[in-house]
Amino acid sequence: LHGLKEGLGTRAKQMIVGEQSFELTDPTVESQVIGLRGTGADVLLIVATQKQTVQALRKAHDLGWRPLPLIAFPAASITRTYVPAGIEASTGAVSSSVFVDPSDPALQGEPDVQAYLQWMDKYYPAGDKFDGLHVAAYVEGQLMVEILKRCGADVSRRNVMAQAANLKDVKVAML
Repeated sequence: LHGLKEGLGTRAKQMIVGEQSFELTDPTVESQVIGLRGTGADVLLIVATQKQTVQALRKAHDLGWRPLPLIAFPAASITRTYVPAGIEASTGAVSSSVFVDPSDPALQGEPDVQAYLQWMDKYYPAGDKFDGLHVAAYVEGQLMVEILKRCGADVSRRNVMAQAANLKDVKVAML
């Protein structure tokens, strides 16, 4: 929220008509969605885990409220968010993820997705292959390997940070 307000600058007070928070332990976010509906907002930014995002999309739909849903990375998943919320409740949602969604049926045959799925089978067979956090770990692992290769024998903090800050011409699967 702070970053959004900073990005909007002086327009933030005019453009943000309501805000609600929740605790991860809250059983639902329905009361927050009801409160936001009352603001008349035409955009709903949801920065939450899959559980709360599913609930928010579903509740907005059940209320007949149709803002443009903007979904942050932790919940940007077809099979873990949009399908459980209901396709009709999820239609039109815009996700913000830099990672490939391995649950996207249109991407199942892509070499990067196939390599990721094989990696999961080998190193974490009990893990949820469609969990975005596992994809993030896969991407971050590749980046770390590349950084360490570029460090050579000098794996000092200074050199690791220098290599990480100057990554160029790197191809990372699932990104």
